[in-house]
Amino acid sequence: MGAMAGSQMIVVGLALAATVIQARLIPPQVLGYYSSFAILGTYLSFLHLGSLTALGREYPYWLGKGSPQRAWDAASVVQGWMLFAGAMVVLGYLALIVRSLFMSDPRAVAAWGSQMIFLSLSFYVLYLGCTYRSTNDFVKLSKNTVITSAVSFACLPLVAFFHFWGLCLRVTIPSLVNASLLHRNRPLRVAPRLAARPLWDMVKFGLPVDLSIFLGSACVSATMGWLVYRAYGEVVLGLFTFARTAESAVQQFAISLVQVFIPRINHRMGLNEDLRDCTIYASKLMLLGTVAVLGVCVLAVFACGPLVRRVTPNYLAAVPIMQILICAGATPILGVPAHALIAAKKTAPIIVGNVVGFTAFAAVAGFCFSMKIPSIAIAWAYLISRFAQVLIVLGFLANDVIRGVRIRVCDAPPAGIFP
Repeated sequence: MGAMAGSQMIVVGLALAATVIQARLIPPQVLGYYSSFAILGTYLSFLHLGSLTALGREYPYWLGKGSPQRAWDAASVVQGWMLFAGAMVVLGYLALIVRSLFMSDPRAVAAWGSQMIFLSLSFYVLYLGCTYRSTNDFVKLSKNTVITSAVSFACLPLVAFFHFWGLCLRVTIPSLVNASLLHRNRPLRVAPRLAARPLWDMVKFGLPVDLSIFLGSACVSATMGWLVYRAYGEVVLGLFTFARTAESAVQQFAISLVQVFIPRINHRMGLNEDLRDCTIYASKLMLLGTVAVLGVCVLAVFACGPLVRRVTPNYLAAVPIMQILICAGATPILGVPAHALIAAKKTAPIIVGNVVGFTAFAAVAGFCFSMKIPSIAIAWAYLISRFAQVLIVLGFLANDVIRGVRIRVCDAPPAGIFP
């Protein structure tokens, strides 16, 4: 755990340093223009249709139950769908690229092309992430992340020399490196297959949860970018994108710890099928992770102001937004106990929490948009939505544990798959 946490600290440091250096090389308007092309991809990220959540539960669960063949079958089907989803993304973005060519807009061609590569590869990368489960696997995963971050940092001269075009390359090259490293070091090597019935059984389990998660996270993020772009223009969107890079650095650190915890929580549930025991175990993991994440969060909040003022004064207006979003980036670690509910196949609280989070954001941000309130209010709406969804889910979990709700997750095959 110490080595993995240390590697993630390196990743966070590289990401923050790269953000600062890039901000010196390009103005907010250029960054905002490119970010406007990323909004569509955030919405399209839901093409996994919940299969990743199902795999994240089924794969370690069946290994814990001593049925590795079922785990491998699940991984094979999800891998096939992820590759198919990536291919659909390529076809869609090629149409946008051709449209931009006919409109004689070379910058749009480059932006759509870089987003096409990034998004199409991300589906396969997310699948591979679900198959890393042992301590040795996560050490390899941490090394891959460090190498990818180093490559991203090394691409900064491209931004210095080519500005907007270099920015497109800086998105594309690390994506290719990350996917190739994860593929080379993948711990599970099964052939992908497209099978409608097994895939549908996976989707039936994962879709309700992931649809709500999509509403409460990716959809909120994309809608925030769209609202900022429509209401305040490219410059303010550039400021938000700069601020969100700091949030992403903290969030990446938190999620890397969560990825380590989830297989252990699912495995624990597979061993004893006890919600209370699993919740206590998950809560201990949360406290362990919170110490590390809180330290990074506090350091980032207090350091970002003086750093931006001294190094990137063009983005000084982004500091208050950045401080709010950094706090939002820490919320994944607080939701670790909620994964006990997913392991127990009690998805209703997750759905309610995410729907409430999206509703809270939509209500507050929509009001700010209609009243032309300063853009920082949208950042507050985002933070409120993050904490609202976590607190609601944890409230449901605490209620189930206090009432001594019993679960029987093995009365039938989980998600009804692979009989």
